[in-house]
Amino acid sequence: MALPWWRHDGVWFQITPRQFQAQPAAYPEHAARVANADLSYPLHVVLRRGRWVILDGIHRLTKAEMLGHEDVRVSTLTPVQIAMIARRAA
Repeated sequence: MALPWWRHDGVWFQITPRQFQAQPAAYPEHAARVANADLSYPLHVVLRRGRWVILDGIHRLTKAEMLGHEDVRVSTLTPVQIAMIARRAA
């Protein structure tokens, strides 16, 4: 939650979830996205270099953390699955 994932003033990778949590009113776009995040959907993760990397779901994870959840649902993807998705999107 210490990596700058989100955009601010149109520039990507400027805001960390921790910065947002410290001052949610300063980031109304993300406050709305966190408030509307549906925790019934899992986070999408992949194991890369021995670490779990979140591909989708940072707003959901932030909401879960703010609500005090200790567990979240995840859907794991393999590098092969990601490559297939990337080929379809191209």
